Amino acid sequence: MEPVTSRHSIAVDDATTQFSATVRTFPAVDASGKRVGSCSATTYLRDVQDDQAQRARPVVFAFNGGPGSSSTPLHLGGLAPRRAAFPTDPAAGPLTPFAVEANPDSLLDVADLVFIDAINTGYGESDTTDAPISVYGVDGDAACFVGVITDWLLDAGRLHSPKYLLGESYGTIRAPLVARKLFNQATAIAVNGIVLLGQALNLQETTQRPTNVMGTVAALPFMAATAWYHGRSKLTAVSADEVTRLAHEYATTTYLTALVQGSSLDCAERHDVARRLSDFIGVPTEYLLWSRLRVHTDEFRELLLEEQQLVLGSSDARYTLPASDNRRAESVADPATAAITPGLMAAAARYYREELQVEARPYTPMDPQAFRHWVWQEDAYPNPRLGTQPSPFGAFDYAACLSGYLKANPTAHLLIGTGLYDSLTTVGMVEHLISQNDLPADRLHRRTYKSGHMMYTDPGASVQLNNDLRSFITESSGL
Repeated sequence: MEPVTSRHSIAVDDATTQFSATVRTFPAVDASGKRVGSCSATTYLRDVQDDQAQRARPVVFAFNGGPGSSSTPLHLGGLAPRRAAFPTDPAAGPLTPFAVEANPDSLLDVADLVFIDAINTGYGESDTTDAPISVYGVDGDAACFVGVITDWLLDAGRLHSPKYLLGESYGTIRAPLVARKLFNQATAIAVNGIVLLGQALNLQETTQRPTNVMGTVAALPFMAATAWYHGRSKLTAVSADEVTRLAHEYATTTYLTALVQGSSLDCAERHDVARRLSDFIGVPTEYLLWSRLRVHTDEFRELLLEEQQLVLGSSDARYTLPASDNRRAESVADPATAAITPGLMAAAARYYREELQVEARPYTPMDPQAFRHWVWQEDAYPNPRLGTQPSPFGAFDYAACLSGYLKANPTAHLLIGTGLYDSLTTVGMVEHLISQNDLPADRLHRRTYKSGHMMYTDPGASVQLNNDLRSFITESSGL
């Protein structure tokens, strides 16, 4: 695909900013150096005085997760100069297709923006129709993104610009892996900062498997905040942030001790814990006693508003839909996905065709093959005595990649943003990540937002997040 460049402007505070948008493809190369297809990227460059001023501007490389997702949620969510007009009220229901409007909060005022689409999404494609392909895995995927970023920097003459990696969801696993590979390759590139939105690095430790105590502990703050939002918490005199803090404090003390004791826990203590849990999360004490004080987030989403026959969204528990009829073969979409995804993807298709003037084949928002075939274990597994193949002993320690990179690059900063109502990558997971991985406190920036997994779907959270990103980039790049 030949590059397509278009000219645009945006008015902010009575001033007009001129910028260009370029959509192009790059070779997709796997960990062995073999070309396997192409990836696409959309670049926004603000007009500046000269080449020297351009090179001084930070560059943010942004990507979503999946695995197998395009960059659309971040691109039109709120980072770029244009954004999708999401419903302002989670109770409004799906309003498709979303309009695309000017975004006065875009980061373009402080950084140039590059949105990278994974292979087989956007305008990129595999050189073969067979699946799996060699970039369907943590190492191959990271190598592919390293290639795109390196090629972009070399082509644009921006190797010396301040550089940032911004990943969302699975993109938060990708970002540290990419940072490490960039740092260790022949054309060594050090990034100034890493941004993790909806971080998933420690899923192995915090997944709610039946006997994984830490998974249950990490889930409690999310459930407490969500119960408070829907009016089912007994902690009515405090804010969502305060409820979250209190729940984390309880989860890592009394609740953790009770879960570790398991069946040996004294009966009276079990009842006390069940009653206190019920106060936090709005689930009946009797159910908590029956379930051994454990509630999976998927259970919770069905239990909290069961009397109203409503189920909560997984990516954003503020959204609801009527529960499915178990007597019939009904298939009900996730409430947040149903409200957001169709309108967002329709907006992206129209935006690329009409405003960015791309006349190639339609923009592809998702590659359904990627997650199905994904290889989660790193090739260079750091503990060979536990075996080189996936096994019950494999740690999948992606967080070690992040902590190792921050030690190797003592000037790099880290920003972690989390939605309070996100059941997929919960606020408790971040607490566990920070407490267990010796991340440098003086370079760690941690923020929470009154939103779900996609923080940009809430107008207030979107403005707050972009202000936080703006400050993070400005301070850590020395501008």
